Amino acid sequence: MQIEAAAHVRVQAEVDRKAAENRLPEPASVDFVRWLHREFYRDAPQEMLRITGAGRDFVMAPGDWRSIPEHDVAVGRHVPSSSERVDAFMRHFESRYRFANLGCKRRSKSEIGKSVDRTTVPAFAAMLRKRR
Repeated sequence: MQIEAAAHVRVQAEVDRKAAENRLPEPASVDFVRWLHREFYRDAPQEMLRITGAGRDFVMAPGDWRSIPEHDVAVGRHVPSSSERVDAFMRHFESRYRFANLGCKRRSKSEIGKSVDRTTVPAFAAMLRKRR
């Protein structure tokens, strides 16, 4: 838990810095989600990156989607999209949840950064982690 807590603080500080510099990208973009995942797990030990269960055993690559059948997983009773569909699903997520598509006026990157509070990034990273 300490490693994850430190990662949350580090990633949030980077998001805050990018927002202050008006360099925070679209939060729903594939690039941002991959960056977020890569940064969150950047310093994780190998044991934390190892995914086991449901007859699977592989090492997660931070910032990469599950993309081959050997990476299909189950989280409790939840079975997420097959690995072969993750990229298409995330591209759909990006197109569906972009600010422009939500009826929001086009906001500057600094306005977007102001709307990301200290719980948004860690909560989103936790959601991504659970999906693996």
